[in-house]
Amino acid sequence: MKKRYALSAALIAGLLCFGCSSADSGTIKIALSNEAVTIGDKAVQTLTEGSSRAVYSSSIVETHEDVAAEYKDTENTIIHITQAGDYEFTGTMDNVQIRVNAPEQEVNLILNGVELSNHTAPAIYIENAADRKTAGEAGARITLAEGSTNIINGSHVAEYTDENGVEIDNDGAVSSNVSLLIDGTGTLQVTGDKEGIESKMHLTINGGTIQIASSDDALNASEDSVSTITINDGIINCAIANGSEGDGIDSNGYIYVNGGFVVAQAHSSSQDSGLDADLGIIINGGTVCATGNMYEEISDESAQQHAQFYFAEKQKGNVPMVITDTDGNYVLAYTPVNDFSILEFSSADLADGQTYYLYSGGNLTGSVTNGIYTEVESYTGGIQLAHRGIMQGGGRPQMPAGEMPEGFDPSQMQRPEGQNPPERPEDSQRPERPQNQMPEGFDPENLPAPPEGFDPSQMQGGFPGGKANFDKNTPQSVEFTVSADSRVYHGIAPYTETE
Repeated sequence: MKKRYALSAALIAGLLCFGCSSADSGTIKIALSNEAVTIGDKAVQTLTEGSSRAVYSSSIVETHEDVAAEYKDTENTIIHITQAGDYEFTGTMDNVQIRVNAPEQEVNLILNGVELSNHTAPAIYIENAADRKTAGEAGARITLAEGSTNIINGSHVAEYTDENGVEIDNDGAVSSNVSLLIDGTGTLQVTGDKEGIESKMHLTINGGTIQIASSDDALNASEDSVSTITINDGIINCAIANGSEGDGIDSNGYIYVNGGFVVAQAHSSSQDSGLDADLGIIINGGTVCATGNMYEEISDESAQQHAQFYFAEKQKGNVPMVITDTDGNYVLAYTPVNDFSILEFSSADLADGQTYYLYSGGNLTGSVTNGIYTEVESYTGGIQLAHRGIMQGGGRPQMPAGEMPEGFDPSQMQRPEGQNPPERPEDSQRPERPQNQMPEGFDPENLPAPPEGFDPSQMQGGFPGGKANFDKNTPQSVEFTVSADSRVYHGIAPYTETE
């Protein structure tokens, strides 16, 4: 791997006589601090990068154009893991990276009360491990120890070229080049100056309480038409806190939610989604609440009912959103942090054929988990909302298209076995995206004025949830009746009885 770094002149020799074979049994316990990195009462040996020792450290200065001036010459301590096994980390350390480079081996990083920071690179970097190509499997694992709170503050590196000539950019505070699995019952708090947690292949979450604040995609799996993000359990809260864009959860393949408690908030102003998947979003269980500003269809293959709400005006963050059933029971009580135009919701409490009511604002009290109230004590002063139409079948608004061959039935199309499409050959190169060229002399400041009397709010079609997607002359309805053909509502605004 070709990277920009310089070895520290100070290499501290240690006397660690530690099992250098992957056959060693038991969990290896590593204590981190700004003074020393130890296993038991012995310091981890400091060596040059590339040693075959199971655990060792090195020191590098890694910088790139995005690094803030005060961190340009920061020296990072790298804790290298090169062999299979369970490695338990405790303690607090600044300017550190845990790096795994154990080709074709299974490595489990157990976080048991750690606080790590790195201003110039990922704080946890899985460079290489057993590379599992099947979604839901992984040779690299992060386990959150019971009762532990773990805090990860990380950065990103400049794009580099690996030994195979492939360009790679590790953008996450936690970044993995191979499939990554996270489980356990502890808590993980991740802050990234770019992405939060990223995998270049699959990403699976089986447990834990995970909170992510990032400046780009909070959860990301980036292999085009292959990657799958699978959430089976846990409490996951993803929000874009800074930067200029970012999805809450983004997969270049599929997103599967089979259980757990998932909150995903895209950037307040960019055209991004709470959930974004190139090949499909499938919700089979759990509770999902996602907000953003871009339309993303939830697949009809989902086993659990869902609803999508598109607002006539952007909704402000830190304002309650409440859904009740006809008996006044609270199905959703949620206070998002970011502004949004689109709300997506799925829960076992959302029943097919039932009618619900939507409210905004007011005073909401109760027990809160990730912004969603698991128990509502009181709700007063909310404004009832109404919609002006339904997108049939939960799909995208219909657009003009060519004729399909006679007898063509898209519902009979089958996904390749194993739920993932074929992988791109390793030696293939992704074609470059053509750049849009403006006509010579084009000046966007001097576009012709619209025709007299033109009202963009009366346009049909266009961007879902925006003013151009509904007819203001359509009567409002406060009833949101959810079924297979009635679960995507648009033109949502405060209900006006005198309309």
